[in-house]
Amino acid sequence: MMGEPDYRAAIRRAEEQRARLIADARAFGARIAPERLKADVREQIRTAVSDAGTRAKATVRSHPVAAGAIGAGLLAWLFRRPIGRLIGRLRRPQAEPLPPPPVQPQPIVRDDDVGALPPDLPPAPPPAAVVTTPAPPPLPETDDEE
Repeated sequence: MMGEPDYRAAIRRAEEQRARLIADARAFGARIAPERLKADVREQIRTAVSDAGTRAKATVRSHPVAAGAIGAGLLAWLFRRPIGRLIGRLRRPQAEPLPPPPVQPQPIVRDDDVGALPPDLPPAPPPAAVVTTPAPPPLPETDDEE
């Protein structure tokens, strides 16, 4: 059987374990808090981007010709449509521009000419001089009974 000192020691150990469990639960809760998770992810992303940039710089320094060819290809792909339009314009024959239309001289109108006809228009015939044409004669009748 357990004695009184063993019982008290078991209670003390249980309270210590309970306190450690609560402390561990609080620490775990702090670790999985959304703000903490966001901060951890941001830090991981910063580190990954920084490492990738460092590796890219080292690769470009060790292979400058290949990096230049890749860069030129990327630029050509990005600007493929403007480059294609430029090449199309250069390949098409250029049409001669049309000459401007001739300028028609405008008559000079003076204050005393207002209401007068321009000199190039004939005067209108008087209303009594309207000529009418007679109606044509009727057509002869034919017998078409076949």
